[in-house]
Amino acid sequence: VPQNCHFLLGSDYALLRTEFANWREISQQRRHDPELSKILITLGGVDKDNVTGQVLMALKTCVLPADLSVVVLLGATAPHLSAVQKIAASMQNTTEVKVNVDNMAELMTSSDIAIGAAGATTWERCCLGLPAIALILAENQLILAQHLADAKAIWLMQQTNLPTELNKFFAGLTFADMAERSRKSMRLVDGLGVNKVIQALMHANETSADFG
Repeated sequence: VPQNCHFLLGSDYALLRTEFANWREISQQRRHDPELSKILITLGGVDKDNVTGQVLMALKTCVLPADLSVVVLLGATAPHLSAVQKIAASMQNTTEVKVNVDNMAELMTSSDIAIGAAGATTWERCCLGLPAIALILAENQLILAQHLADAKAIWLMQQTNLPTELNKFFAGLTFADMAERSRKSMRLVDGLGVNKVIQALMHANETSADFG
């Protein structure tokens, strides 16, 4: 890049919709007393490989609180939508499949743990302090997810043996673990990245105008 280039790098500049900053305080207050009553599953709107179905089938083998509910998010064009809906209907825990939602921040705020892809939604979950199990769905997600796992901001899980991995996870999960992930993830993203980028652009524009 040119020598005078300004770098806007890192999670401070995560470009999130304003809804996440708006819900951040409410979500933070909710995390003060962790509980396990709702799991949010969000593995992409399309999820062409039906990882959502694999996760649900794995959850069926887990010992979970009887009053725990599961919310699954998918897009209307997801090729495995009907298959996921059939699995959801057979779950022991109440499971709802929501399609084409427009209130992601609200749904994340009302959830206790997420199981999601280690892509762009990682920053949305971090902003709201939603403890998350991240699954690698693309090679370019691996390095970043590993760094976040090492920092104890997320849990990183392999897809290869989900029933065993999820059973082990929920058997050993504590509220202290959840609170730690929540705190550490919230420190990474404040939801104001868009404002910071705009301010940097405006400053750069003013500076260049001064030298015009």
